[in-house]
Amino acid sequence: MNGDRKILNIGCGFNKIDGAVNLDFDLRCRPDIVADLTKRMPFEDGCFDVVYASQVLEHIFNYEDLMLEIHRILKLDGVMYAGVPHWQGRNAVAGLGHVRYFVQESFLMFTDPRFYQPKCHPCDYQGLFEKIEMEIRAESVNGEESGSFLSSLEVMLRKVDQDHWKALDVTKGLEHNVKGCFWCQHELEWIEINKKKKCSNCGEVYTFDLQ
Repeated sequence: MNGDRKILNIGCGFNKIDGAVNLDFDLRCRPDIVADLTKRMPFEDGCFDVVYASQVLEHIFNYEDLMLEIHRILKLDGVMYAGVPHWQGRNAVAGLGHVRYFVQESFLMFTDPRFYQPKCHPCDYQGLFEKIEMEIRAESVNGEESGSFLSSLEVMLRKVDQDHWKALDVTKGLEHNVKGCFWCQHELEWIEINKKKKCSNCGEVYTFDLQ
């Protein structure tokens, strides 16, 4: 427990959080709970306020299943903090045990269903979370001039239920809900009146239904 919040730190390694439940599969780290993140975690539904996953998801082949588990054990409105290697960082490729690296869109299927409409098959992960923050952090090592070696994508997501999206009236489009770009929060500009807007910063295009 940390104050009144119950916190889980998954894949903690030696980076334990005081007052949290620190979980890892490696006994050498002396975690509070020993568990395999590729399987169901030994917790009841909705028992944590916060889940930390720092440099963990890139080691999991089916990370979408782990996202489902995190959603299961979080309380409604609980928060997930994740740090993952961004594709532009050389450490994303160099890191031992990495099975993937990430872009902002890697989390899109878990968030707002207005921004991800799968065309090939149904998506079981849609709308589980609401994006609170998303930031790319980069730093060089030993003054390297060839670009950032350490580059990570820091994400904060809030667990929501489907009633959350119904309250936003998703089926009627984005006009009442989108004030800025989903990714960078910059202003949107009309490029096709009453149909499409484009972010003035990153160029992301949004389609609206104003009927």
